[in-house]
Amino acid sequence: MRDPIDIAAYKISLAIKKANPEETKSSVEVMTYALSLLINTILTTILILYIGVVTSVFQKTLVILIVFAALRMLTGGFHFKSLTICVIVTTALIVPVPHVNYPEGWILPITLVCTAIILWKSKVKIVRRILSAGLVIAISMFADQALTLICLVYALVLIPERR
Repeated sequence: MRDPIDIAAYKISLAIKKANPEETKSSVEVMTYALSLLINTILTTILILYIGVVTSVFQKTLVILIVFAALRMLTGGFHFKSLTICVIVTTALIVPVPHVNYPEGWILPITLVCTAIILWKSKVKIVRRILSAGLVIAISMFADQALTLICLVYALVLIPERR
């Protein structure tokens, strides 16, 4: 447990257990796991949204983050061994998206590529894959470059596989 997020979660879990051992039904290990995921999610979200504020694209960043999270919840994706690396990489992938411009003619090809990757590489049941692909297609109807690009970023996260 060298990851800074895991270390913080462990220390918080110990403090909770020590403060009220009789009332704390969960083990330190279970609390540490849950807190690690919570800290990871909150830290990633705050960091991405803060950068969105600083770069004057808060609303677009918020929508992009919601789309990315929805796709991620539906079909999963690659997981890093370190939650801190996850925060860094996720932030690095999402933050540039609202600032990238490309020809509108690329929206359809990007949508087709995203849909194919989701249907091909996702490891969830077919119903969830179809829902994700449908979401990507629906999003493309807005003809919004950033929304289409975040779908591509998400789809690319499905490609790596751990050995």
